[in-house]
Amino acid sequence: MVKDGGEMRLPFEVRLEGLKNGADAELWLDGQGSPLEARRVLPLDRAAVQGGLGVTVQGISRFYLKELAPYFKLYMTPINVDPDKPALPVLAPVHLRDLPLEDPGALLHARLAEDTWA
Repeated sequence: MVKDGGEMRLPFEVRLEGLKNGADAELWLDGQGSPLEARRVLPLDRAAVQGGLGVTVQGISRFYLKELAPYFKLYMTPINVDPDKPALPVLAPVHLRDLPLEDPGALLHARLAEDTWA
């Protein structure tokens, strides 16, 4: 274990101007833009999370644009390990690793729900 190894960071940008497709805002994460609509949850977003000592791991998170005015409010779920690209094996028994991420219900039924108190 390394003391003072650094923080895990996930840089992202939210753009409010020059938007297309009627979006209220646009989230830029890992060089890709995703439209944000007020009071709608953005589907799972994958991103490379930068860690200390030059370590990069794949993570997943969801974003929720609560409001734009009078104050900008954006909620982001905690970053979870991407089960499609874990840094280390995280699921046992082994057959759970083959569940598709596109169907989050599969992980919920395996009693591995994420962020249930948000």
